[in-house]
Amino acid sequence: MTVTKEPVGEQTFSIWRTLRLGTFQVGSAMGDVLLAGIWNRIVISDFGLPAWPVGLLIAMRYFMTPLSIWAGNRSDNRPLFGSYRTSYIWLGRGLMLIAFLVLG
Repeated sequence: MTVTKEPVGEQTFSIWRTLRLGTFQVGSAMGDVLLAGIWNRIVISDFGLPAWPVGLLIAMRYFMTPLSIWAGNRSDNRPLFGSYRTSYIWLGRGLMLIAFLVLG
């Protein structure tokens, strides 16, 4: 059996699709800036807590990124309670609710 390597055609995105995909990243960065400012003002300045826990909480999102890639791949390939993505979304919401109740 002979394997030939044919070039795979490049998939190009239109300008509209690129802007639409990039809008999420811009919005996420804006939220990060606002959140960091609030944490800085309230927790560090007003409460007088050290800055390292605040930095750790802000950086936690970036540390958890590989987990989101794994969870996204799993939700696309393995159904949970009969559906693929929806049940994973509800599971995540349930875990957030439990964490909120435990912390609050």
